Amino acid sequence: MKKPLIFASTLITTLLLSSVATLAIGSTSSAETDNTPQNLITTSTDLATDNIKKIVSEKSNTYVITDTTGTTNKTFVGNTLAEDETLPVEMKIHYFLDGAELSADDLASKSGHIKITYSFSATSTYQNKLVPFLTVTGLSLDSAKFNNVKIDNGKIISESDNITLLGYTFAGLNQDFNTDFLPDTFTIEADTTNFELGTVYSFATNELFAEIDTSKINSIDNLINSVNELGNSLDQIIAGTNDLNNGLGALTAGITKLQAGATSLNTGANDLATGAAKLSDGLNSLVAFDNEILAKAYSAVNQVTATAESIIAKYDVDPTLVAELTAPIVEYYNKINTAVTTYTGNIEALANGANDLSTGATNLAAGTAELKIGIDNLAVGANQLATGSQTLQSGLTTFKTQGIDKLVNFANQDLNSFLYNFRQTVTAAQNYKAHTKLIFKTPSIK
Repeated sequence: MKKPLIFASTLITTLLLSSVATLAIGSTSSAETDNTPQNLITTSTDLATDNIKKIVSEKSNTYVITDTTGTTNKTFVGNTLAEDETLPVEMKIHYFLDGAELSADDLASKSGHIKITYSFSATSTYQNKLVPFLTVTGLSLDSAKFNNVKIDNGKIISESDNITLLGYTFAGLNQDFNTDFLPDTFTIEADTTNFELGTVYSFATNELFAEIDTSKINSIDNLINSVNELGNSLDQIIAGTNDLNNGLGALTAGITKLQAGATSLNTGANDLATGAAKLSDGLNSLVAFDNEILAKAYSAVNQVTATAESIIAKYDVDPTLVAELTAPIVEYYNKINTAVTTYTGNIEALANGANDLSTGATNLAAGTAELKIGIDNLAVGANQLATGSQTLQSGLTTFKTQGIDKLVNFANQDLNSFLYNFRQTVTAAQNYKAHTKLIFKTPSIK
């Protein structure tokens, strides 16, 4: 059964950073016409660091010239051509255009979506353990011909006129550690126009493994306790997200009720504003009607009085008699006038109140509309927060069950087995003396 490695991330980071410091990237046409160690050493633009020149000049190192598939054509040990040299690392390269695999020659000058995979495998063993190798591959792409460049198990280290990439693998470690997540291949993907690729160099070493001091890896109890604490901490975090989800559920339910109430309030406020406006209009109309009645009554009394005065003047009627006849009319008018004036005054006061009510109700309706909008926005935010919290809880739970739980189980049950494999792997690296560094040169594609 394959198991996760507790030191994987630390190991990857340490080894990768150590090896990148010794890798240089370059490409010249002259280097491809004279594939000899001397040319490699003297061509400063080919591998442009003193460190690489020193590596190649050492007699224990191997310089491998391959074809575009990664198959070895020539091998030099130091400055000597080795006819039957068996390499401890094998490289394979595959090319794809728009999903279909094709040869490097067929890919040259094509356009479309390309994918290139570099695979490395360890071939030498010591006491039933493969001798592990870290490989780092450097290559450069013309930014005028490539875009949307991606690399897994590697890094894009510059994106100017030339896009420079580094890819890394660990040859042999998955088999030695009985796992499957350490990369032994890396893939480059990009969209290209008129494809071409310069010379590619890959550097492989087992020295970094051989230099590990396994005697210092003895704090098993502390390591197990640390992993257990990690699992317990994650349990507490997940429990906290569960409480958060419950609280957010209650919040969203309350906001839903608040939304309904705000809707009803806004509807009622609008109805009130409409009714108050109608009441105000009706009362104002009534005041105008009452004033019209008083004006007509006053006009009628004036007409009666004028008629009486005409009669007195024309027929010489006793004014006292006429006064007695018109007195009830005047008295009745005065009573009506007093009553209607009082009534109209009250109606006017009521109308003024209705006007104020209408204004207030209109403002209330506007306010409840804004309140409803605010509550609706609050509901949207609360729902988004609830969804995010649920996603967080789901992600943490998955991470725990698929990662941390396995790591805790591994630390509690299988650490001794891992440490045994780890020490045996390091021992294999330490006992492989023939070739500790290899440089693979793969020709350009044009």
